[in-house]
Amino acid sequence: MSIQNAADARNAADARKAAEARGVAAAWDAADARNAADAGCCADGACSTVADDGRASPRQPIDEPAAVDLARVFKALADPARLRLLSLIGAREGGEVCVCDLTAAFELTQPTISHHLKTLREAGLIDCQRRGTWVYYWLVPSALERISALLSAPALVGAR
Repeated sequence: MSIQNAADARNAADARKAAEARGVAAAWDAADARNAADAGCCADGACSTVADDGRASPRQPIDEPAAVDLARVFKALADPARLRLLSLIGAREGGEVCVCDLTAAFELTQPTISHHLKTLREAGLIDCQRRGTWVYYWLVPSALERISALLSAPALVGAR
């Protein structure tokens, strides 16, 4: 594959990922609705989403489309620089940080920082707004809540 063809393929993939990222929250909501509709798949109730006391269980297994979306988010987080960027944005008082402050915190070039911010944005973890010369970034709380819900330990019945 020539260098130009590889660049064209990468640009097409980036455009597709950006379009998909905008629909991440909608896909997660749809997956939650589908999972709620599929509750109680086993005859003996072994994998039912209803607790023994009749209350709905707060945890639902994710379906394949939601897993694909979450894998994209985790892939975005699988880089130390992006984890630090996310942490710096989240730790900022007021919830917003200027890109100029982010760039100063790293020994990376500005284009590299911009690439990492783009990856986090496409994953739906952060959002931004241009104000004059600078771009300001903030966390997307709903995306972080989804990750947190998936990673939180379920309430266990009895000690193990």
